[in-house]
Amino acid sequence: NDILNNTSVNVTIENQPNDNGSLVEMKKALNYLNDNHIKLGYTFDSGNWYWINENPHVAFDELRENISVFHLKDIKSKNTMMLNNGDTDWRYMLNKLGENIPVFLEYGIDENKIIDEMKKVEDVLMKR
Repeated sequence: NDILNNTSVNVTIENQPNDNGSLVEMKKALNYLNDNHIKLGYTFDSGNWYWINENPHVAFDELRENISVFHLKDIKSKNTMMLNNGDTDWRYMLNKLGENIPVFLEYGIDENKIIDEMKKVEDVLMKR
């Protein structure tokens, strides 16, 4: 905690697609951090929930106040898709996300599609 309090580096934990990354476990971890005033942020990965058969929208609503970094993905049948081609209501999440939370596109994107993917995100963020 002393190291975290004396650095300007934003260190976060992330929900991983394993037992420790379940909604129940993430809530426990985040409550512990908050209760003990530990300066660790939380990276919400919108895709990792699918691999542990949990609903990312439910998790987002329950953990939203703790998010300090947002990893954006769109998933269909446990495969990462380009935005708008999966099952994730990513627009809802972006609209509810705090305005100062950095958003990262965390999936493989063909070079010729990067600008289109970024524009989709920017369009949503600019309308909020």
